[in-house]
Amino acid sequence: YGENAIMLANKEADIGTTSRSAAEAALKDQLEKQPELLDDLRFISTAHQTVVHAVVPANSEIETIEDLKGKTVSVGEPGSGTEATNRFIFEMYGMSYDDINPQYLAFNETTEQFQDGKIDAFILTTMYPNPNIMSLSTQKDIRLLTFDQKDADKLNELYSGQFITTEIPADTYGNKEPIPTIGVPAGYVVHKDMDEKLAYELARIMNEHSDEIARVHPAGEQWGLENALFGKEFKYHAGAVKYFKDVGVWDDRPNGVEGEE
Repeated sequence: YGENAIMLANKEADIGTTSRSAAEAALKDQLEKQPELLDDLRFISTAHQTVVHAVVPANSEIETIEDLKGKTVSVGEPGSGTEATNRFIFEMYGMSYDDINPQYLAFNETTEQFQDGKIDAFILTTMYPNPNIMSLSTQKDIRLLTFDQKDADKLNELYSGQFITTEIPADTYGNKEPIPTIGVPAGYVVHKDMDEKLAYELARIMNEHSDEIARVHPAGEQWGLENALFGKEFKYHAGAVKYFKDVGVWDDRPNGVEGEE
């Protein structure tokens, strides 16, 4: 997420997923001299949800985030969206990384070390189904901690009002029942200087061809107009706004969603 923000702000990439917190962290040095970089980013659409996966061994006594005190926990790579979110999650419980033994691991390292018993838990914010966690669940009995509306409300006080309650469906990771959790709609972001017609077409294709995307990845089943207007961290690009107006959904957008005219 952080690297995506750097590339988008510097026009080294045309489109990518990022969040404002990840962008602020990644662009910190540049923002001192070029504060406009952050304001140059625009949403095209939101799509699938990236949800919190707090994973522990099935036989673990860990039931809540507070139970992680003193434990070895993978919190994600420094500057990643996962790592930024995890700081807020611990703050929500009156904790910090000082209360745990944090490990700043990439996805593959995280699941490998969890499988080997080198870490007690990991917290990953990602789309479902996550292939690494799916593979892990076939080799080791795992359990995911649950989150509720109170957690979402508290995080929204700390984190730009983006969190929503959601569920990881049954049978995703060998779980018999849906797992209540919290998530953030994944936002697809471009530079404000993108051609308006191109931005319009990107928004249209993303929301009208979700069936084709779903054939590539199950997360595509969540793509579509019903999930397209949850982005609050950046304005929507003028071309995207025009598309959403043309299909009649822009005026019904959630409070706090803004766009270029």
